[in-house]
Amino acid sequence: MKKLFRRFAAKLVTLYYRRMYRKGVEACDKLHAERKNAYYLIDWPDKNGKRVLKPLSRRGFRSLKHWAQSFYFGVDMKYWSHDYNMSTLREGAWYYTPDRAENHGLSESEKEVRRLAFLREGLRRAKLLDE
Repeated sequence: MKKLFRRFAAKLVTLYYRRMYRKGVEACDKLHAERKNAYYLIDWPDKNGKRVLKPLSRRGFRSLKHWAQSFYFGVDMKYWSHDYNMSTLREGAWYYTPDRAENHGLSESEKEVRRLAFLREGLRRAKLLDE
């Protein structure tokens, strides 16, 4: 019975994370079509502590770094470190669109790998993976 419940729960979690990923990709593509900038799909904690996917531009990432530096001033300057740069954002994003010149986008195989990694992360967060 426990196996049946875990299998059913895994199906529900997979459907939920698949829908969340699809909506996030659509939001990134829509913003890219309107503004012609590169957008990155990242995990973002909302007000309730729930993790959601949010499109973030390069300018948004910079303002986030500046906000973090002013908020954590004197506590820990790790957010202002050079370790947090655009290549780190690009590597850690679940999806990203090409830049203004339509270069440096994700290949189809890389899109699928990131999508499957996101689904796996969802199952891990729901504690449904045996690792």
